[in-house]
Amino acid sequence: MASQAESRWWYFIAGVIVLPVIWFVLFSIVLSILFTGVDRIITAELVSILYNMLALGGVIIFLLVLMFPIAIYQDQKHIQKEESGWQPNIVLYILGGILGFGIPLLQQIVGFIYLYKRHKYSMLL
Repeated sequence: MASQAESRWWYFIAGVIVLPVIWFVLFSIVLSILFTGVDRIITAELVSILYNMLALGGVIIFLLVLMFPIAIYQDQKHIQKEESGWQPNIVLYILGGILGFGIPLLQQIVGFIYLYKRHKYSMLL
């Protein structure tokens, strides 16, 4: 029987998975505006807002990537306090998070696997 894990650290892990996708879509929109010449039709203020959103999103993603190993560690500590039947191999998850600093998409894959297993054993939501 799965138990309810009340930790909120999983939000950081989910952010590492979801926010880069949103950022990439926004980046694609900005590039299409630049290369198609639509920026002459769209106001300069809107283009400036898109650039600022892109920069802010990049900073937030960078901070989430740095927080990822800490978030996994804190979340698994909470899961171990409960008796959910799942004992994650935290060394592998943290190692995947640290190696993810240099290997693209590794943190997203590790985070997805972690959240899947967390949901399966301790009812994520």
